[in-house]
Amino acid sequence: MTSDTNPRAGQTGTSSLPATDWSKKPLYELIEHIVERHHEYLREELPAIEEKLELMTVRLGEGARGTLGPLLDVFSGMKNELDDHMRKEEMILFPFIERTERSFEEGVPADPPPFGTVRNPIQTMLIDHDSTFDALKQIRQMTNGYTLPGEDREAHEALYKGLEELESDLRIHIHLENDILFPRALALEKDAIR
Repeated sequence: MTSDTNPRAGQTGTSSLPATDWSKKPLYELIEHIVERHHEYLREELPAIEEKLELMTVRLGEGARGTLGPLLDVFSGMKNELDDHMRKEEMILFPFIERTERSFEEGVPADPPPFGTVRNPIQTMLIDHDSTFDALKQIRQMTNGYTLPGEDREAHEALYKGLEELESDLRIHIHLENDILFPRALALEKDAIR
């Protein structure tokens, strides 16, 4: 799925696309970048933002539960999906792509994947990405585009900034996978598995 077929993939909000041309780098380097830069960022930021949301909901009391409660629900659902998504990528999909690339570079046929074709787990990852975009859209709507509310502005400032930065990073992260890694992995599989 490219940004041509998925208009959400090209929306980067305040972010900009990465400076490195990942279409020219080995796939293992792109995977390493995704894991070290984007997955590690999510492992730190997702629990931190969830904790802020939980604390604010309690601290600001009953009035905040009406607005922050649904936001917490959407965010926590997205966090849980992303945790599972990253685990599947790091334990199944990424190692297969790296092994296939190594086999291709060494000129030996790659072992066929246990999941039929790399298209199968990639399709699952694309569905997960669509779910993440849906959650980000809901979060953006619930926060009125990260606009600070009239009351408790100071309490919301760090939370909204964190949410906006998270969205920006996720859009770059998903672009790297949807528009570069996955199409290249599909092409590699076609060439490497005989």
